[in-house]
Order: sequence, then C-alpha cells, then structure tokens
Amino acid sequence: IPLPEELKNYKKKLINIKNYDDQCFRWCHIRRLNPVKKDPQRVTLKGREFIEKLDYSGISFPVTIKQIDKIETQNSTNINVFCYENSTFFPIRISSKKYDNHMELLLINDPEKPEKKHVYIKDFNRLLYS
Repeated sequence: IPLPEELKNYKKKLINIKNYDDQCFRWCHIRRLNPVKKDPQRVTLKGREFIEKLDYSGISFPVTIKQIDKIETQNSTNINVFCYENSTFFPIRISSKKYDNHMELLLINDPEKPEKKHVYIKDFNRLLYS
C-alpha cells in the first residue's frame, strides 16, 4: 500500500516495506532489529534468514491489535501503534510492558481496498518534530 500523499515527505522517518504478503508487521519488526542503510524498504535475503530469530508462533497474518500483546511477550519488545488522520498522528495502542527493545508502527489504510498495512517508524521523535 503506498503512503498517503501527505506522508511522502516523511520517507526518511518512515519505512514502508515492499512486501507482497500479509506479513508487513513481521517485516517491520525485522527491519527494526536488522537496519540497513541502502534501500531499507526492500525485503532482503538476510532479512528472510532473520525470521527464524523472532517468535511468531500462534500469530496469524495480517496481525491484529489484539495479537500484539502476545508478540511483545514472545519477543521481549514494546510495540506502539499509531494512526494518521487529518494531518495528525494519534495512538491506537501503547505498550504497557517494560522491555529494553521497542518499536513504533504506523497503521495506514488502502483508500481503494479495505486493507490496512503497518509501516515502520524509524524515529518517532523526529517524525513528530517535523
């Protein structure tokens, strides 16, 4: 799903992973733990190998908000999810856990289909500052 027009200026702060499956959540998680400088939106062979290091047992894709608590526990990661509407970012889910690792995601809608996709927020503070 392409980013909404008004978010295209945030390319350095948002990473919209180009995947052709329903596992955008997992690909964002992999990119968070395995950052790359060149073409971070691409799913790489190294990223595919990294899947084995994450525990997504019992999780169905696409991931729902209710499943995030289980993902947090299984992978010791705080996960916050935000949405963007009317030029404003607002939280959909804020983690109540206290892990050292954390990840922020942006949930976007496909205007042509009833689909939603997760986009990795590379630096939430910089995103809000801009």
